[in-house]
Amino acid sequence: MSFINKFQSNELLQQEVGILRQRIAELEAQNQPSAAAAYADFLFENSGESILIIDPYTMKILEANPNAARRLGYRRAELCDLALDQVEMPRSLNDDDAESAWQSSVSGTFFYESAYRHNNGTLIPVEVSSRLVFWQGRDVLINFVRDISWRKETETALRLVNNSLEEQLRQHAADLAAEKEKLE
Repeated sequence: MSFINKFQSNELLQQEVGILRQRIAELEAQNQPSAAAAYADFLFENSGESILIIDPYTMKILEANPNAARRLGYRRAELCDLALDQVEMPRSLNDDDAESAWQSSVSGTFFYESAYRHNNGTLIPVEVSSRLVFWQGRDVLINFVRDISWRKETETALRLVNNSLEEQLRQHAADLAAEKEKLE
Protein backbone atom coordinates (compact mmCIF):
# COMPACT_ATOMS: atom_id res chain seq x y z
CA MET A 1 0.00 0.00 0.00
CA SER A 2 1.40 3.34 -0.99
CA PHE A 3 1.84 6.29 1.31
CA ILE A 4 -1.09 8.10 -0.34
CA ASN A 5 -3.39 5.10 0.11
CA LYS A 6 -2.36 4.77 3.78
CA PHE A 7 -2.93 8.50 4.31
CA GLN A 8 -6.36 8.37 2.63
CA SER A 9 -7.25 5.24 4.62
CA ASN A 10 -6.20 6.93 7.87
CA GLU A 11 -8.17 10.04 6.91
CA LEU A 12 -11.28 7.93 6.20
CA LEU A 13 -10.82 6.14 9.50
CA GLN A 14 -10.61 9.46 11.35
CA GLN A 15 -13.77 10.65 9.58
CA GLU A 16 -15.57 7.46 10.59
CA VAL A 17 -14.40 7.87 14.19
CA GLY A 18 -15.63 11.48 14.14
CA ILE A 19 -19.02 10.40 12.78
CA LEU A 20 -19.28 7.68 15.45
CA ARG A 21 -18.36 10.15 18.22
CA GLN A 22 -21.00 12.57 16.96
CA ARG A 23 -23.61 9.78 16.86
CA ILE A 24 -22.70 8.71 20.41
CA ALA A 25 -23.06 12.33 21.59
CA GLU A 26 -26.48 12.55 19.90
CA LEU A 27 -27.63 9.31 21.53
CA GLU A 28 -26.40 10.47 24.93
CA ALA A 29 -28.19 13.79 24.47
CA GLN A 30 -31.40 11.94 23.61
CA ASN A 31 -30.98 9.82 26.72
CA GLN A 32 -30.41 12.84 29.00
CA PRO A 33 -34.03 14.09 29.06
CA SER A 34 -35.32 10.62 29.89
CA ALA A 35 -32.86 10.39 32.78
CA ALA A 36 -34.01 13.80 34.01
CA ALA A 37 -37.65 12.76 33.61
CA ALA A 38 -37.00 9.54 35.51
CA TYR A 39 -35.38 11.56 38.31
CA ALA A 40 -38.32 13.98 38.41
CA ASP A 41 -40.72 11.02 38.56
CA PHE A 42 -38.66 9.50 41.38
CA LEU A 43 -38.83 12.76 43.37
CA PHE A 44 -42.58 13.10 42.73
CA GLU A 45 -43.32 9.53 43.82
CA ASN A 46 -41.10 9.61 46.92
CA SER A 47 -41.45 13.17 48.20
CA GLY A 48 -42.22 13.67 51.87
CA GLU A 49 -44.46 16.54 50.82
CA SER A 50 -47.89 16.14 49.30
CA ILE A 51 -47.76 17.26 45.66
CA LEU A 52 -50.80 18.11 43.55
CA ILE A 53 -50.68 19.09 39.88
CA ILE A 54 -53.74 21.16 39.00
CA ASP A 55 -55.27 22.56 35.82
CA PRO A 56 -55.28 26.34 36.50
CA TYR A 57 -58.33 26.91 34.30
CA THR A 58 -60.66 24.20 35.63
CA MET A 59 -58.92 23.73 39.01
CA LYS A 60 -59.22 19.96 38.52
CA ILE A 61 -56.52 17.84 40.15
CA LEU A 62 -54.61 16.24 37.27
CA GLU A 63 -52.04 14.29 39.27
CA ALA A 64 -51.28 13.58 42.92
CA ASN A 65 -48.30 11.87 44.46
CA PRO A 66 -48.76 8.87 46.80
CA ASN A 67 -48.11 11.02 49.87
CA ALA A 68 -50.98 13.38 48.97
CA ALA A 69 -53.38 10.48 48.48
CA ARG A 70 -52.33 8.84 51.76
CA ARG A 71 -52.52 12.05 53.82
CA LEU A 72 -55.94 12.93 52.43
CA GLY A 73 -57.32 9.39 52.71
CA TYR A 74 -57.95 8.76 49.01
CA ARG A 75 -56.69 6.42 46.36
CA ARG A 76 -54.70 8.40 43.80
CA ALA A 77 -57.29 7.80 41.09
CA GLU A 78 -60.05 9.11 43.40
CA LEU A 79 -58.06 12.22 44.28
CA CYS A 80 -57.40 12.91 40.58
CA ASP A 81 -61.17 12.87 39.94
CA LEU A 82 -61.70 15.83 42.30
CA ALA A 83 -61.55 19.57 41.82
CA LEU A 84 -59.23 21.43 44.18
CA ASP A 85 -62.17 23.14 45.92
CA GLN A 86 -63.41 19.71 47.03
CA VAL A 87 -60.20 19.31 49.02
CA GLU A 88 -59.00 22.84 49.81
CA MET A 89 -61.25 24.91 52.02
CA PRO A 90 -61.75 28.60 51.21
CA ARG A 91 -59.32 30.78 53.10
CA SER A 92 -60.79 33.06 55.72
CA LEU A 93 -59.79 36.65 55.23
CA ASN A 94 -58.93 37.80 58.71
CA ASP A 95 -56.02 39.82 60.08
CA ASP A 96 -53.87 36.72 60.57
CA ASP A 97 -54.01 35.90 56.83
CA ALA A 98 -52.02 38.99 55.98
CA GLU A 99 -49.08 37.36 57.77
CA SER A 100 -49.63 33.86 56.38
CA ALA A 101 -49.90 34.58 52.63
CA TRP A 102 -47.28 36.07 50.36
CA GLN A 103 -45.85 35.79 46.87
CA SER A 104 -42.19 35.53 45.95
CA SER A 105 -41.13 38.36 43.67
CA VAL A 106 -38.34 36.14 42.32
CA SER A 107 -40.07 32.85 41.47
CA GLY A 108 -43.71 33.92 41.46
CA THR A 109 -44.50 31.14 43.94
CA PHE A 110 -47.53 31.93 46.09
CA PHE A 111 -47.33 30.76 49.72
CA TYR A 112 -50.39 30.53 51.94
CA GLU A 113 -52.00 28.64 54.80
CA SER A 114 -55.28 26.84 54.34
CA ALA A 115 -57.09 23.69 55.41
CA TYR A 116 -57.48 20.54 53.34
CA ARG A 117 -60.40 18.21 53.89
CA HIS A 118 -59.50 14.57 54.52
CA ASN A 119 -61.75 11.95 52.91
CA ASN A 120 -63.32 11.38 56.35
CA GLY A 121 -64.23 15.09 56.66
CA THR A 122 -61.46 16.07 59.08
CA LEU A 123 -59.85 19.43 58.32
CA ILE A 124 -56.05 19.42 58.18
CA PRO A 125 -54.22 22.75 58.54
CA VAL A 126 -51.72 23.04 55.70
CA GLU A 127 -49.13 25.36 54.24
CA VAL A 128 -49.18 25.49 50.44
CA SER A 129 -46.59 26.73 47.99
CA SER A 130 -48.23 27.05 44.59
CA ARG A 131 -46.58 27.95 41.32
CA LEU A 132 -47.73 28.17 37.72
CA VAL A 133 -45.43 26.12 35.46
CA PHE A 134 -45.43 24.74 31.93
CA TRP A 135 -45.59 20.93 32.05
CA GLN A 136 -46.20 18.39 29.30
CA GLY A 137 -47.25 21.08 26.84
CA ARG A 138 -49.66 22.94 29.11
CA ASP A 139 -49.92 25.38 32.01
CA VAL A 140 -50.38 23.72 35.39
CA LEU A 141 -50.29 24.73 39.02
CA ILE A 142 -47.97 22.63 41.10
CA ASN A 143 -48.92 22.70 44.77
CA PHE A 144 -46.52 21.48 47.44
CA VAL A 145 -48.65 20.90 50.54
CA ARG A 146 -47.27 20.51 54.06
CA ASP A 147 -49.33 19.37 57.06
CA ILE A 148 -48.87 22.01 59.78
CA SER A 149 -51.16 20.49 62.42
CA TRP A 150 -48.35 20.22 64.94
CA ARG A 151 -47.27 23.83 64.35
CA LYS A 152 -50.85 25.11 64.75
CA GLU A 153 -51.31 23.11 67.98
CA THR A 154 -48.03 24.52 69.31
CA GLU A 155 -49.02 28.08 68.36
CA THR A 156 -52.36 27.64 70.15
CA ALA A 157 -50.66 26.25 73.27
CA LEU A 158 -48.14 29.12 73.28
CA ARG A 159 -50.93 31.66 72.84
CA LEU A 160 -52.80 30.16 75.83
CA VAL A 161 -49.67 30.20 78.01
CA ASN A 162 -48.91 33.77 76.93
CA ASN A 163 -52.47 34.91 77.69
CA SER A 164 -52.33 33.22 81.09
CA LEU A 165 -49.00 34.86 81.92
CA GLU A 166 -50.28 38.27 80.81
CA GLU A 167 -53.35 37.84 83.01
CA GLN A 168 -51.18 36.82 85.97
CA LEU A 169 -48.98 39.86 85.37
CA ARG A 170 -52.02 42.17 85.23
CA GLN A 171 -53.35 40.63 88.45
CA HIS A 172 -49.96 40.95 90.15
CA ALA A 173 -49.70 44.61 89.05
CA ALA A 174 -53.22 45.26 90.39
CA ASP A 175 -52.32 43.58 93.70
CA LEU A 176 -49.16 45.69 94.00
CA ALA A 177 -51.11 48.87 93.22
CA ALA A 178 -53.66 47.96 95.91
CA GLU A 179 -50.88 47.31 98.47
CA LYS A 180 -49.20 50.60 97.56
CA GLU A 181 -52.49 52.44 98.03
CA LYS A 182 -52.93 50.86 101.47
CA LEU A 183 -49.47 52.01 102.52
CA GLU A 184 -50.10 55.61 101.52
